[in-house]
Amino acid sequence: DNVLNHERLYKQRVLPVSSEVDDSGRVFMEAHLKFSGGLAPRMYFFDDTKGITGKIHIGGIDPHRRWENSTT
Repeated sequence: DNVLNHERLYKQRVLPVSSEVDDSGRVFMEAHLKFSGGLAPRMYFFDDTKGITGKIHIGGIDPHRRWENSTT
């Protein structure tokens, strides 16, 4: 909810994706995996398995401190 309601945080999760998914080559990637506890790295992804590509697109794997919202 926090990310969806704050433009600055939302824009941080608009990440690269195949232009087959979106003409702009970027989509909002809310879904992510956390590899460990605390400020562990996150992997942001877009699930298009039921879409045109049939793939999961990885937007980035980054240390969580890279994101402005680094306290969660």
